Amino acid sequence: MGLESVLKLVKFVDEQILRQYTKLTKKWEDKGHSRYTLSNMFNIPCTIFTLANGIDDGFIPFFQGNQFIVDNFTKGYGRDFNASDSSIAENFSLQKKIDRIARLPFFVTSLGFASVGLYEVVSGFYQGDNQSVSEGLNNIAHSVPFLGVASSQYVKDSNPKLLDKEPFWRKAYDWTKEKIGSLTPRPTPQPVPIQAYSTLDSYVQDLSFL
Repeated sequence: MGLESVLKLVKFVDEQILRQYTKLTKKWEDKGHSRYTLSNMFNIPCTIFTLANGIDDGFIPFFQGNQFIVDNFTKGYGRDFNASDSSIAENFSLQKKIDRIARLPFFVTSLGFASVGLYEVVSGFYQGDNQSVSEGLNNIAHSVPFLGVASSQYVKDSNPKLLDKEPFWRKAYDWTKEKIGSLTPRPTPQPVPIQAYSTLDSYVQDLSFL
């Protein structure tokens, strides 16, 4: 797989995740709330959780603090937060650039920690291995700050125009349906034979039924 294909795949996955966060954010904004508030609802609890559990995953505390400052002070995505305001879409700030690069790796890292942790917890529970359970819970805990930052970044960059596009599952369904239809054998029309009368008697016999 070439670099161009990889970049297209990354962009596609990022857009699908953003689409889901956009649905949530739109419902929130339709009630008259700011997406900065919703972003805080993801980031602040995860930051508190991180501090309370002494989690220090390198640069993640920096990003948590950065998101808090953006949400409450600098408003790096625009101050008048109306999703239909074209000036916001055109304001491609440095903050947006950083968040758009970081959010998918953070989201994937969160899923990685959570998946490994869940496996270790379940495996340890059935095998009676308390250490495995403990390590699993620790991994799940480490997934929280990454998810909080990624969610905060996706929420602030929500784009209602994505909801106008046909969802991926619909495209996949139509494509599958079309492929199945093209592979299904279609019966060949068979000509209806015309009855031929071999003898005069059979012809007269048929006429008798009229």
